[in-house]
Amino acid sequence: MTDSIYKKLILSVMLFIVIPVVLLCIYIFNYFEEILIQNTAQNELNNLALINQNIGYTLNSMMTTARYISQDKNIISFLKNHRNISDISYDYLLNIERLFASVKVNFLSHNIQITIIPKTGEIFTTWSKNFDDYSFLREERWYNDVIHSRGSFVWIAPQRQYVRFGDETLDKNLISVATNIFDTYVDNSLGVVLLSLNEAEMYKILSSADMRGSSGEIFIINRDNMVISHRDKSLIGKSVESIGFDKLVFDAETGSTEIKLKDGLFLVNYLVVNDTKWKIVQTVPYDTLIYKTRQLIKKVITYSFVILILALLALFVFSTKISLRIRKLMSLMKRIEDGFLDVNIEMSGNDEIFELGQAFNKMMLKQKALIHKIQEEERIIAEEQKRNAEIRLEMLLAQINPHFLFNTLNTIKWTAIMGATETVAEMVTNLGTILEMSINKGNDIISLSEEIKNVKSYLYIQKIRFDNQFTTVFDIPSDLEKCLVPKFIMQPIVENSIIHGFKGINRIGEIRISAYSDKGKLVIKVQDNGRGMGYDVINRFNDSYSGNTNKSRLSGIGINNVNERIKLYYGSDYGIQIKSSVGNGTEVVIILPKIIEEAGNDESINCG
Repeated sequence: MTDSIYKKLILSVMLFIVIPVVLLCIYIFNYFEEILIQNTAQNELNNLALINQNIGYTLNSMMTTARYISQDKNIISFLKNHRNISDISYDYLLNIERLFASVKVNFLSHNIQITIIPKTGEIFTTWSKNFDDYSFLREERWYNDVIHSRGSFVWIAPQRQYVRFGDETLDKNLISVATNIFDTYVDNSLGVVLLSLNEAEMYKILSSADMRGSSGEIFIINRDNMVISHRDKSLIGKSVESIGFDKLVFDAETGSTEIKLKDGLFLVNYLVVNDTKWKIVQTVPYDTLIYKTRQLIKKVITYSFVILILALLALFVFSTKISLRIRKLMSLMKRIEDGFLDVNIEMSGNDEIFELGQAFNKMMLKQKALIHKIQEEERIIAEEQKRNAEIRLEMLLAQINPHFLFNTLNTIKWTAIMGATETVAEMVTNLGTILEMSINKGNDIISLSEEIKNVKSYLYIQKIRFDNQFTTVFDIPSDLEKCLVPKFIMQPIVENSIIHGFKGINRIGEIRISAYSDKGKLVIKVQDNGRGMGYDVINRFNDSYSGNTNKSRLSGIGINNVNERIKLYYGSDYGIQIKSSVGNGTEVVIILPKIIEEAGNDESINCG
């Protein structure tokens, strides 16, 4: 079977079960993946918010400590009255160290070092007991920014370790804040207090975040997008563009975005750190985010595939059993189709197919009787229709009008009396052609050339009768002369032009007959320059000769009868169209199928 039940069942399962389930799984996967990413992004932002609180607490502690030290009277007195630390007493220096120890205990939770940078003189720092020369700090740009500010804080991040131990400089990174030590009494800056936190301490706070995989990172960048804290210390001080984040764009102070790096697609969460305009940036690989979801989808697909295979196997067995029984039923029906109506379908079982076979047997008993009855009725109807058609065509192709024959013979007689023997002979020949065509009832379909020959014979006789009061013009392409047409389809039309169209006109009449092919149709035009007719006459024209035969006419065939004959032969798409107006002549268009007679036999070719 080309369209077997098996194929239909498989197709139905694919269309209505497998494909929808697959599409649903894809939709659910994408939906949950999107939800997972959104939830993960939000959870990570919440996590970053907690980290931001801890970082903010540390930064605020540093600023509070710096503010406290910058306003301490001992520090202010020391900077106003002494240029060098070596000039002050041990007790005075001990008080300063106690101050530093006190603020570190009370305000700071991390190992933060304090450095006092007077405008002139020695620089004091808790990093070292050695009084080394750190005057280079006054040459850095941030120092001038702090000196010229009044009470504001300047963050220096990243900052390289500046304390020397012996001849080596510690290769450590610092995060520092500085503020101005200002004498409000004389409105003068005395120096700068600088608090520095080792970057490793800051990264300890960052590393408390769950990175969800080794390929994720968390780091801090400053307002210039330079890294100030990172797991990889070699990246500190570099711009985010130089470490592969050239496509990273921060549209807001807090949010999530996607970025494609060389290692794949990453989810990037970021959060602004208080008023510093720094940002905590966290990257989480998508593969890590959707790993569990993909594992689940793989299991679902595997289980679904196994279930589908089992279902298809069961469906194959079930459909095969049904298909075999239906094939048996079809083979028996095929015998009935071939004409063996005495076939009886025997089917075992107790299901719908068995009931179908039994119902078919009952139907066949009734069908046999019905077929016999219909065949008999169709035979009777066909015989009646055939006879009616033959009678109708016989009536349409009536015998020659005796009055026309009398008038023609009378014209021949007087022509002979006047001694025009050649004209008489020609008239007799043409009349013979018309009579031969009329009595030849065995062949109602003739070639166009034969029909033209018949029309020319008729026109020759009529020209003699009417003393050459009209002329004729023929324009028939030679390749259309073998087209088949019903006989006597043009004679009634040209007869109408002679009897009615040229009646009462004061000019020589002209009948023009032409033919051409149009989209598989043969179109014949009969035009005259007679007096024409109005629309009301055209509407009555087709029935004008249905009952009253003019004595001058060749036969009782009218234009309406010609139209009926054409439709009987070829159908309603073919027939006659009339175009005319008073004083402008008449054009009759005959539309027929273009059928060309094959040379050497009686067969024809329909060119439509």
